[in-house]
Amino acid sequence: MKIIYSITRITILLFLRAITKIRVFGKENISSSGGQLIVSNHKSFLDGILLSIASKRKVAFFIDSHHYNKKVTAFIARSFDAIPIDFSQSKKDLESSMQPAVDAINASETVCFFAEADITKIGFLRKFRDEFTYISKKTGSEIVPAFIGDSELVGNLKFNARRLLVGRFSRYRVSVHFGEVLSSDATAKEVHQRVSLLGCDYFEKLKEERKSLGYRFIAVARRNLLRESISDSMGEKLSYAKLLVASIALATKIERSSRNQECIGVFLPSSCPAVVVNLAIAIVGKVIVNLNYTASKTARDIAVQECELQSIYTSRRFLKRLPNIEERPEYIYLEDLAKEIGKLDRIDALFKSLFFPRRVLCPQDNFTADSIATIIYSSGSSGRAKGVMLSHHNIISNVEAAQIIFDIKREDSLCGVLPFFHSFGFTCTIWLPLLSGASASYIPNPLESLTVAKVIRQKKCSILLATPTFISNYTRRIDREDFASLRIVLVGAEKLKKKIADAFIAKFGKELLEGYGATELSPVTTLNMTNVETHNGIQVANKPNTVGMAVPGVTLKVVDVNTFETLGPQEQGLLCVRGPNVMVGYKNMEQETQDVLEDGWYCSGDIAKIDEDGFVSIVDRLSRFSKIGGEMVAHVVVEEFFMNLGDWDHQVVAISSVPDDRKGEQLVVLYLDEIKEDIDEFYEKITSSDLANIYKPKRSNYFAVESFPVLGTGKLDILGLRRLALDAMLSE
Repeated sequence: MKIIYSITRITILLFLRAITKIRVFGKENISSSGGQLIVSNHKSFLDGILLSIASKRKVAFFIDSHHYNKKVTAFIARSFDAIPIDFSQSKKDLESSMQPAVDAINASETVCFFAEADITKIGFLRKFRDEFTYISKKTGSEIVPAFIGDSELVGNLKFNARRLLVGRFSRYRVSVHFGEVLSSDATAKEVHQRVSLLGCDYFEKLKEERKSLGYRFIAVARRNLLRESISDSMGEKLSYAKLLVASIALATKIERSSRNQECIGVFLPSSCPAVVVNLAIAIVGKVIVNLNYTASKTARDIAVQECELQSIYTSRRFLKRLPNIEERPEYIYLEDLAKEIGKLDRIDALFKSLFFPRRVLCPQDNFTADSIATIIYSSGSSGRAKGVMLSHHNIISNVEAAQIIFDIKREDSLCGVLPFFHSFGFTCTIWLPLLSGASASYIPNPLESLTVAKVIRQKKCSILLATPTFISNYTRRIDREDFASLRIVLVGAEKLKKKIADAFIAKFGKELLEGYGATELSPVTTLNMTNVETHNGIQVANKPNTVGMAVPGVTLKVVDVNTFETLGPQEQGLLCVRGPNVMVGYKNMEQETQDVLEDGWYCSGDIAKIDEDGFVSIVDRLSRFSKIGGEMVAHVVVEEFFMNLGDWDHQVVAISSVPDDRKGEQLVVLYLDEIKEDIDEFYEKITSSDLANIYKPKRSNYFAVESFPVLGTGKLDILGLRRLALDAMLSE
């Protein structure tokens, strides 16, 4: 039988070597002799074998007893001396199961422990089990953290076989990263953090082979020519073939007219024409600047000046719908371009679309993965808007992470209600569907609930990305049947209130999934997704009152606001982010860039905590804290206390602060006129509550307002709120 096992092992190794191209990094961390314990993430059945190939050592790896006892996998597992383990056993039985690993390391062999226990079905790097620490402490063996990227090989064997049959076989690429060795007493948390950082390294290494967004779009479009790509609520509908032709035709015009321009402006709502313009600019290799039409003229002037925009593509039809909008000499009207692009131009674009090499259509000579793809001006909710420079690598990495978590398929249809000047809208409603071969339907005005319902119903959209403000509006106005086709409803850009989430699930029977991000982070950073049930139990991908776990390639930590020391689980501090989604920097703001970027980490300005399982809870913006008598007071705590006193589906109270000579700051309560008669009762209830006294504003600091200042994204305008509070206090 040993001979059969040996033949099987050799055959599988040769087969995998033939169909895969394995890139190995940090191989120097694998010793050529002596026992070692590798601790790795787990993405496929073949991970243990791939680690054996990458390390060039025979690796005995653990395998779940559920798979070990199946006929096919059992034979393969025995061929590679796999060690079965049942994580439902008692601690004593588990230690007994790990004795073969202890013996192997003592015999100078290499053992791999997959600390997630089972193959991940949810895409996230899950919490590490700590059973491997028994092995390391028992043997005194050093621990080698490892990260395997692109190892979902089993699911792609059919794809490779099909390519082989049509004569277009290409080896499947897998990356294996070995980190610096850790001592035998390293904890599961420490090893998890190292493996997570190796995930960042994996994405960093992908830079070497990155192509531009335009280049990748052309490749996807050519594979899906006859499939629908985009449509909008104004009646436009384009297949990938038509979208590609239109983009190349416009790209030709842009290239001729903007040779000396680095940045090109776009001033259009979410629609098919806006997508075509964005794609054309990307194909030409210019920097895309989507201007915010809900912002002030002053804010737009800053963007135009900083980016030195000489060309801004817009539409007369759109401008007529905007009250008091300024005219600009930089405007280039799509209505005029449509007349200029004649029949010969379209034939030329069609020929190029079908036959020209991608490197000719979208030259990569001066391209690097860090080349700027877009400049997005942040909302400015806590100060002056900044031009956030995002690279092609930032956007593509964020799209790839979303593809993994969402499990995007070509059959998916995304409903795009977010504006393209918003990073969530730019990355996730333009590039996510179009780099996945899926389709998207756009709605220029996200507040038109009935239009949203009609589009989702007619297009059978499966994914809706929105803000809680928009969702609250849909819940009140849309029928349950209209959202029947949705499988993912994800909200971000502002805090999801429990009442909005509860109302949505009661109305539609679907769970609202909350995520977290920032313009500086491309923007997707953490996500909640649907839990997945396996034979080992439920793989938890969603926790209430959190914004989820870090997406693939992203690492998080919480640090003390004053000392910047890393804090432990459930300790509250400043959230810092590292990964391929971290921006290049702020446009023309070197000092501000240095203030938030340090050694690859982005300091978010958000106060947060991370639990034992890696789920993040955002407490509030650091700018939404007041330092009163030396204590940090979160405004959201007071807001939530008041909001829980009633049954509103919108915010009726907002907290700000003003300077105070004695205690540093004092809280100010701003409330809507509609609750004016209840405010004395509110004051009495918070005064008699068990909240600390520093959370209880003085009665003289309560002021009625007609409305709260908000930004175009629906976020509370923190700077505007503070101005309201100051004005109210001064008027007293």
